[in-house]
Parts: sequence; C-alpha cells; structure tokens
Amino acid sequence: SSDLRLYHNGTHSYVQGYNTGNLYVGTTHNNAVIFMQNNTARWQLSTAGALLPEADNTYDIGHPSYRVANIYTGDLHLSNEGSSNDVNLTEVS
Repeated sequence: SSDLRLYHNGTHSYVQGYNTGNLYVGTTHNNAVIFMQNNTARWQLSTAGALLPEADNTYDIGHPSYRVANIYTGDLHLSNEGSSNDVNLTEVS
C-alpha cells in the first residue's frame, strides 16, 4: 500500500509516512539512534533519550541565517569557557 513511501526522485531520497498518523523512527532494543551525513555520525539520540553531538564542540544548532526561534527548558546551563563573550565582549576565566 502507499502508507509508507521510500523513494528517490532522481535527486533526493525520501522516507514518508502517508495519511496514516505519526511516523516513528527508532529501535526496538536499548540502542542509540544515530543521524549521519556524508558517511559521518553527527548526532545521537542516546539510549537515555538525550540528543548528543557525536563530537565535542563541533556541531551547531541553527545558523546565523537560520536561527532557532525559541528554546524551552526547565533549567538552562550555558558556557563559553575559553572563548570571548559575544554579549558583552568579556573574557571567561
């Protein structure tokens, strides 16, 4: 049937749920879900449910031209240790 579509249109590859509710992607065992690009692991949905970068201090969320609108959090921890502060140009020691 056409409930799930896996296809390539000549340029891009697609996985689509079609008119049948939510599309679930995951594992049935206690394994992480790894998001890859260019044959390199970039992000991991860990077995504890945390979204983690696959390399420390390497990947961004958003872009100067494509920013995230809002972040909703119960407790926010920020650090730019070892870098200058973009807000008031002070050094962090």
